[in-house]
Amino acid sequence: MTTAPADPADTATVEARLFDLLNQARADAGLGALARKGAVDSVARAWSTHLADGGLALAHNPDYASQIPSGWSSAGENVAWINDNGTLSAAEVAQRMHDAWMASDGHRANILGAYTTVGIGVAHDPAHGWYLTQNFATY
Repeated sequence: MTTAPADPADTATVEARLFDLLNQARADAGLGALARKGAVDSVARAWSTHLADGGLALAHNPDYASQIPSGWSSAGENVAWINDNGTLSAAEVAQRMHDAWMASDGHRANILGAYTTVGIGVAHDPAHGWYLTQNFATY
């Protein structure tokens, strides 16, 4: 059975929920919220879409630092993948990915890092699942 592609509203819901979860984790750690920047979202979304469209293995974007708008002093990236076979809601996808990132030392360090800005991009392919990217920057 082939699942249907995610509705664009679902990908937007996952992105928004990931942003909320990220800033809640930062607040819980006594850190300030990150600002979401559309130009950085575009970098994250393009990478997730690249992976999803090709059904590619999960990998970091080797060029993200040069794609983030100039002026940053530090940058980082989290990527994730989940193939739920169409069984999870958008909110559940976001929660599972956030929880997995928080359980990983390197990903958690990015979420709780000394960044000021984040871009979040999500893409879905019915055969390959959800691809999620967070790009972080300090301006």
